[in-house]
Amino acid sequence: MRVLQVWTPGRIVPTPNGSPSSTDVAFDASSKCSTVSTNNRPGYEERSVDCSSTFASLVPLDGSSQAPPVAGALAFTVTKDVNTGRVYVDPDSCSRIEVRLVAREAALNEASFSGVGFWTSRGSTFARKSDLQEVGRVRLANGESGVVLRFAGASVCVSSQHGSPTSNTYQTFAFKPYAAYDVQSAGETHRYRVWEKMQGNHLLGRTAPGVSPMVDSTGFDRQADLLER
Repeated sequence: MRVLQVWTPGRIVPTPNGSPSSTDVAFDASSKCSTVSTNNRPGYEERSVDCSSTFASLVPLDGSSQAPPVAGALAFTVTKDVNTGRVYVDPDSCSRIEVRLVAREAALNEASFSGVGFWTSRGSTFARKSDLQEVGRVRLANGESGVVLRFAGASVCVSSQHGSPTSNTYQTFAFKPYAAYDVQSAGETHRYRVWEKMQGNHLLGRTAPGVSPMVDSTGFDRQADLLER
């Protein structure tokens, strides 16, 4: 399981009045997302919401209504001022990403293969085999048949709650996928995770000057390295 391509087609704007552009995906996180937890404080009602399903439903595969699995948690904090009724959503927006993974067809056809998971710096997610979205068949660099899978998600986010502009300018998003295999042994099911073979994690975003490793990226394309020429 390898990351083949990542790109940033626009933003995710979790509030209708967030001035979305034609390339952005906008929705009202205060009413369209599921509540995960509440943490009320004097004068304010605060909810942590999961917007993964709402977001996925708005970015279906071209020419179909099939929503993609989401790579990484898509959570926002919705805060309501009980005195004024005003609602605040944090973060204000996130960079929307499209992710393509490529895997050996033989590996996906194994009886024990159960799905694909992502570890990300914003939280982990898992997509069952039945929920995966195939978008192509390819020939891998080693000559084997490969399958391209689509995921959608968010990378770095902008928040007016940050203490300084540099907190929004210089930040990174880390992620790494794995294939999951459920193996029966002694009457129990054991899940094995086969992580992408690489050192460290994939990084998007931008690091401050002098920070190592240096990152300044909204995407990448590894077709030349991973696919047959």
